[in-house]
Amino acid sequence: MPSGLAPVSPAEADLALRRELYFFTLYRLLEAALLVLFLFGPVENLIGSPRHDLFARSLSLSYLFIATLLFLFGRRGELRGQALAGIACDLFFGILAIHALPGAGTGIA
Repeated sequence: MPSGLAPVSPAEADLALRRELYFFTLYRLLEAALLVLFLFGPVENLIGSPRHDLFARSLSLSYLFIATLLFLFGRRGELRGQALAGIACDLFFGILAIHALPGAGTGIA
């Protein structure tokens, strides 16, 4: 076997995938917190005015809540289901955020 790669046990591979999912979930939480900061904080003028103010604010708070739940429950359960739920959440809230905040559309995408 000329390859220099050592065999990896399934437990080590699962642990590595969970660690990557953890950091991805942490990034999602940071992204949601920044969206809330841009809509409710002193830097709200950086992204322009939202198309629908109430919708954008409720969307950002919902995304922060869901991202927090995904972060808190991210270490439990099946890995594939957690990844699918995270991707679906990101797509759903990303599309709605692009619609609600036209000035931040390219940054969100």
